[in-house]
Amino acid sequence: MSAAMRVIPFNLCEVGIMAVADIQVVEQRKVPLPADDDSGVAYETFLAQQGLSDVSTMSASPLLAAGWAHVIARCCDAWRSMGAIDSDHPVVIVDLVGDDGHFSHLMWQALERIWNASSARDYRLRYVACVSPGTDVDAWRGDAGLSVTQNLTVVTLDPIDGEAWRVQAGLDTTNPVVVLAHDYLHRLSCSLRGVHYGQWMEGRVRVCPEDETQAVEYRWTILDKDRSLSQTLRRRYLRVIQSACVQVPSAALRLLGSVATLSRNRFLWLAADHGVVDESRIRLGALAPSHQGSEGGQPQPVNFHALSWEPSVHGAWVHHHQLNERGVVTQAIWRHGDRHLCDSTTRVLRDVLNAAHPELAQTCAQLAHALPADTEPSPYLALLHTSAYDMAVLEAVLGRWCESPPSLGVLERGNWREALQRAWVHCPRTSSQGVLRHALGLLATHWGFFDLARRIFEADANNACVAYCNACSGYATLARQQLDELDPDDAGAIALREELDTRLNRWRTLAWYRPDLARDGDLSIEPLGYEHAESFLRQYHDPQIAMLTRLPELGSVEEVCDWMAEQSGDPRRSTFAVMSASHGFVGVVSLHAGRNGGYFYFWIGNEHQGHGYGQRVARLVFRQAQAQGVESLFTSVYADNARSIDALSAVGFWRLHVHAQPPDEDLVFFARIPEEQRGKSIPAFSSRLAALLTELDSSIALMGCSS
Repeated sequence: MSAAMRVIPFNLCEVGIMAVADIQVVEQRKVPLPADDDSGVAYETFLAQQGLSDVSTMSASPLLAAGWAHVIARCCDAWRSMGAIDSDHPVVIVDLVGDDGHFSHLMWQALERIWNASSARDYRLRYVACVSPGTDVDAWRGDAGLSVTQNLTVVTLDPIDGEAWRVQAGLDTTNPVVVLAHDYLHRLSCSLRGVHYGQWMEGRVRVCPEDETQAVEYRWTILDKDRSLSQTLRRRYLRVIQSACVQVPSAALRLLGSVATLSRNRFLWLAADHGVVDESRIRLGALAPSHQGSEGGQPQPVNFHALSWEPSVHGAWVHHHQLNERGVVTQAIWRHGDRHLCDSTTRVLRDVLNAAHPELAQTCAQLAHALPADTEPSPYLALLHTSAYDMAVLEAVLGRWCESPPSLGVLERGNWREALQRAWVHCPRTSSQGVLRHALGLLATHWGFFDLARRIFEADANNACVAYCNACSGYATLARQQLDELDPDDAGAIALREELDTRLNRWRTLAWYRPDLARDGDLSIEPLGYEHAESFLRQYHDPQIAMLTRLPELGSVEEVCDWMAEQSGDPRRSTFAVMSASHGFVGVVSLHAGRNGGYFYFWIGNEHQGHGYGQRVARLVFRQAQAQGVESLFTSVYADNARSIDALSAVGFWRLHVHAQPPDEDLVFFARIPEEQRGKSIPAFSSRLAALLTELDSSIALMGCSS
């Protein structure tokens, strides 16, 4: 056998080390490859026929996207300090898309947040998402949730061809270039090489046609010349490896060379994929073809050591991070000619990259799935925060919580509202994840986060659920109109339509309710009804509300409904639910009218106080009172309730110098007096208040006043 066709016996499926010197080892693989000649087919062809280039090896991580965005910002700041950025031209970010676009979605969001937060960066970014030829760009963009703008474009091209980048994508390379390769490099072709005691060889794959199982064997030929990698790297492997195979990322190396050429050696390269970094692991066979490759398993690991070799030789800053030998490698390469980053910057970059490793978020998701079913919400919230609000963490409980959502305290509700909002920002927009988005919308609805739930349902054109959110947040009439546009046979829509018809018909019978005077932007009032009972009880849990408003203790939905029935039995009393477009039910306002004026009170739930709702809802009640012909309005608060006193003063109430008899001596009284009548009319309003209290059969009696 000639030297060019000499067969070397490697046991590649084990550790890639020479087995027995004079015995050829044939690995049995059931792969439907066509028969070939004795030399076999190229390893690149073998891998392509396995169909593994489309296999995704990692999920998109908000944690990694945020980390990479910060690294990009830091490196751009370093370039700016070197005078390497021309603010008249953009910094181009080329995203070599390896998935359905979700990571591109996360990256662009993270970059926008950082750039919008700083006015010091007076240069813009241009984000170019490169999808493979043949991709339906419009469909891909829709799945990715990306809108094409001046600063964000989607192109189809072969990224290995650097000239195609410049021509087809119209890249402006005046400034340094950033390249992202997330879950992408394993999709590129690689060459199989071997080192055997100083010999450099090419591995080819041959199908045995005489075997009905189509067994595959590896054949090795000595190579004198090899263009798949640099001569310096080849000499390195020959020097440090005795007998092992080396998968050379030939296409990725050409890609990196195109980046260097296109950017004139001024670039930041960020990659993440399963692979190998250490020479010691390569010597032990970590880059040998695995059993799984031909069985529809995981693609071959990426040789990150080879990718970083040439940049390191030329003085680039290189950083790798891998949590375990079989895990994901994150790689960063920063190069600017012969310039170097300062130590303080590289320390920060290392810390950010290490803290953003995608397997940290994956571990959070695994922990979330491992928690017992009766676990309180707080551990899940901690895992969400640690993972940068990765939806994979929420997936562990969404199904269960949609059926039976846990109750939340005031502080927890605020934290979970923010957590769900940030998780929604990171939620995949692909059509295959519609069930996940729907579950998130249902949980937001259960917890009363109607603004968020509405956005989620609107994104998927789930109009029935949008209508429900509107019905629960002060837009009952709009919800009823939306239901008319849906399929009349939709069971959910039918039930909601009937409930809304009953509600709206009841409202029309109330002479004291004027819907045209009941809205102030996103805040409205509507007649209080049984549909508000559960929300009422949740907001009423604060004992201070009952004490300050002199209302009874209400500890169950049944007690709330009984109290509502009692209130509605008095035709002189109009009681409204205070509705926020974002939060739904947030409080109550009530007007008890008589011949001598009206006595009103309001309360806002503890978690919604401090947002100006009290003043706005008071003005809405004033409109309703005027429509009823009620000119004089009175109210009372306890003397130590400074917040309510300030709110009343802000909406035109004037304190009356009257006092109540025990046990109500701690009350102070207010009247809404037109400015031109203040002073001379206050005694008359005091007498009118006394008469109103008597007329309404109030238990409050004033000292020194008679009706």
